[in-house]
Amino acid sequence: MGWRFLLCVCLIRHIHRYENLDWADVKRIEFQARPYDYRITFHGVSLSPEHETHVEVTVEKPGSLLPGNSLPSFDGIDIDLPKEAEGRAWLICFFDFQQRPSRQALLQLAGQVATLERRGVQVIGVQAAQTDHAELDAWRKDNQVSFPVGTVAAHPEQRRSTWGVRALPWLILADKEHVVVVAGGLSLDELDEIGE
Repeated sequence: MGWRFLLCVCLIRHIHRYENLDWADVKRIEFQARPYDYRITFHGVSLSPEHETHVEVTVEKPGSLLPGNSLPSFDGIDIDLPKEAEGRAWLICFFDFQQRPSRQALLQLAGQVATLERRGVQVIGVQAAQTDHAELDAWRKDNQVSFPVGTVAAHPEQRRSTWGVRALPWLILADKEHVVVVAGGLSLDELDEIGE
């Protein structure tokens, strides 16, 4: 049976050593690389020694939603959007609430959601990594994150690639016809400038 490997090409190497650290004290290890330019996938790799294999390599540049492109569908993302979202511009935030920058982005959006909604913008969150749904729901409730939040059902890397997400958190602003206005380059500090 062949195996599939994904390689993200990095030109910088970082080594971090933690001495006298007991594994029992480590709850999780997290690493977030800079956005990468190319995705290299190896198909048909055999892990059996001396097994002849025919490896196929695909190199692709991850998708990027450019201004003027229509948004992809929410296929593979579990989300319930309110009816009024259809006639509004969308500000979509892809995040991983287990990362501090993502939590900060959600809290900032939660603080501005009323203003954005008055301007005709529907804020939408997408948890873009596997997570414990109960833990996410409890965190949202404790922090009064009231806008709709969906979760990636499976294959989070594939979903992020489809939406052109290159780092988390990642913001996408689309107009009322759900055509991209800004993707990735919008900072949370610029939200006050979003007009109707």
